[in-house]
Amino acid sequence: RMGRPDARFGWALQHSRTLRIAEPGAAPVAYAFDAWGDRARDAAGAPDPSRPSLVVAGESMGVGHGLPFEDTFAARLASRLDLQLVNVSAGGYGTDQSLLRLEDALGRLQRPAACAMVFLPIQLQRNVQDYRPRLVLHDGSLTLAAPHPGFFQELRLRDLWVNELPVLGEERLRGSIALTAAVLREGAGLCRSRGAAFAVLVVSVGPTRVFEAHPEAAVLRDLMVAQQLPFALVDVQEDELIPGDGHPGARASERIAAALAEVLDASQRAGAPRNDSAAARGSPPADSGASAAASSGVTDRAAKAR
Repeated sequence: RMGRPDARFGWALQHSRTLRIAEPGAAPVAYAFDAWGDRARDAAGAPDPSRPSLVVAGESMGVGHGLPFEDTFAARLASRLDLQLVNVSAGGYGTDQSLLRLEDALGRLQRPAACAMVFLPIQLQRNVQDYRPRLVLHDGSLTLAAPHPGFFQELRLRDLWVNELPVLGEERLRGSIALTAAVLREGAGLCRSRGAAFAVLVVSVGPTRVFEAHPEAAVLRDLMVAQQLPFALVDVQEDELIPGDGHPGARASERIAAALAEVLDASQRAGAPRNDSAAARGSPPADSGASAAASSGVTDRAAKAR
């Protein structure tokens, strides 16, 4: 097993261990976890807190599920930025778990230089799952809540109804969007308070298209555009996914890294929570056309939405 229970995060990855995992029909992939419990090039040692670092906080896509370490977007992004990688992602995470892990990593690092959080629409469902410790909004502030107590929480029927059914009612969806917006806003604030560039990655499976054509557009306007959070919206083609797996393959990872590097660079240069980069932020001007960036496969507006 990659994971282990954790009282604060719900679960986290193993420490100082290497596992080889093979998906059906695929070659085994080595997953090395360092002494901090993060995916790394090898299981020996731990990050050096004194080195300039990139922190990546996400779910299985952030981990690089199905890919050798060197092919993950996190490793490629760190190489592009010439930074030490601290990848606190873990499979199945909600955005709130990613924030808690990001906060933990920033507390350990002396020189965080860049932070990237992953957001996928499925996390709107995960963010309201109550079988684990989770962040909730209380009087406008984020508060860590304990798992739902009692015998009823253990019932399979309740677990399916509350935690696994992929459809949220309107009220619950609005609550999750408000919570997720607060989580991303907090992540940006934490990173900026340490002088680190910040960006959110959003991956959308499908052809390269203008922002408005994305099924996630309405949610991204609330989460990213309205809050002026730098983000990269990357369109990943079906043939760029790992066969039988659904996660981005190596070719898509390279484009994701390129897109995030551009956004993070613009974020660092801006030095303020503005969304004026052509590659990744803000709402597109009403009269502007959106075109695909040939080098990254990111639409001009798409990268601006999250």
